[in-house]
Amino acid sequence: MNTFTEIIFIFVIYSFIGWILESTYKSIMQRKVVNSGFLIGPFCPIYGYGAIIMYYCLIGLKNDIFLLFISSFVILSFWEYIVGWMLEIVFKTKYWDYSKKFANINGRVCLLNSCFWGILGVLFINVIHPLICVWISMIPVVYVVVFLVTSVVYITVDTAITATNIIRTNIRLDKIAEIEEELRRRVGVMNDIVRHKEYMN
Repeated sequence: MNTFTEIIFIFVIYSFIGWILESTYKSIMQRKVVNSGFLIGPFCPIYGYGAIIMYYCLIGLKNDIFLLFISSFVILSFWEYIVGWMLEIVFKTKYWDYSKKFANINGRVCLLNSCFWGILGVLFINVIHPLICVWISMIPVVYVVVFLVTSVVYITVDTAITATNIIRTNIRLDKIAEIEEELRRRVGVMNDIVRHKEYMN
């Protein structure tokens, strides 16, 4: 498997696994079926990108558990913060909010989640990824390639559709806000006229 294929493989597999884990967790917590993540379909790209970052930044620390934990804690917390900030800037909404959690930074990261990231980094490098690679190696290469290509095309289309819908929704909301502001202005003018007439009488 060359480097490019490896990157695509890591991105697709862990975007899907991340979606399963997060959707399951939220479904249990909210006691209803929740389709978690930014996209419509069963992928959470933040986990795919996070897995790529973990693998290529942390694989060299495989044999130093403590340093691996600290590095995962810092790198993935930084990644989560940047992604949260970018989503808020681009789409004007919060996809997660840790404001009520202990030791949070602008509601985008918190101490508890960062500790989970540290543990996840250790498990990912030493347990999860090696197992995934073993399982994938048991599947004929042609099936793996078809799955990866299909998934990349799907995620690309899904991202474009989702982003377009969100942008359109934000434009409509901005227009509604402008209309509301104009109505308030006109009501204020009318109230001033009424008060002036009452004062003159």
